[in-house]
Amino acid sequence: MDGFSDMTAPEVLASEGLFWLAPKPLILASKSRGRRLVLEQTGIPFEASPAEIDERGLERTILGQGGGADAVVSELARAKALAVSALSPDCFVLGADQAA
Repeated sequence: MDGFSDMTAPEVLASEGLFWLAPKPLILASKSRGRRLVLEQTGIPFEASPAEIDERGLERTILGQGGGADAVVSELARAKALAVSALSPDCFVLGADQAA
């Protein structure tokens, strides 16, 4: 026995509503259609709420301070999550970004 035979696959748990146990849906701080599709496939209940931040201004600031693409992506994801969290402090919020 490999020790994993009694484990249930995440997609099965999600389809049965057992994967997400928080009382409210996850909030996706993004307007990305691709990110919404990925979350829909997990079965996790979520709501999309795009963050209202100045992405280009934040990007200029980070690059001006010597940060690279990884710093820009990390800070944009963080800023999006924080902005949406301020509006929904009792929810889990997922911020995301990517380098082009």
